[in-house]
Amino acid sequence: MQRDETSSGQKERLLLALLAGRTPDEAASEAGISRATAWRCRQAPKFQQRLNRARQELFRAGLDRLTSGLTEAVDTLRRNLSCGVPAAENAAAARMLEVALRYQDAMDLANRVAALEEQLAKQKQEEESWASKDG
Repeated sequence: MQRDETSSGQKERLLLALLAGRTPDEAASEAGISRATAWRCRQAPKFQQRLNRARQELFRAGLDRLTSGLTEAVDTLRRNLSCGVPAAENAAAARMLEVALRYQDAMDLANRVAALEEQLAKQKQEEESWASKDG
């Protein structure tokens, strides 16, 4: 078994470089490790978990920033609905309708998934109930 001699600082630099969008080769170089060592680090389950968690946190932070500007974006579209420039008014109306339809589709899908999850949970409970009666 090969011993891991990569320091925690090097792993952290590798992780940060990958989060910053560097290629694996660039990230290895920035972390001061070889491509092979970077590859081994990236294959380790703990490193993958940390990288995935960090990516999720970055994504959530980005969504939070995006969400904070939604009111202004909607206000802008609403202003454009009656700005006196027909092309801008039509574009704003079309965009608002498109977003509303996408939102409705997403909500429908979320409701369908929730119903399926509930159905699966009930089915699992019934199977467990039958199994305990047989056991």
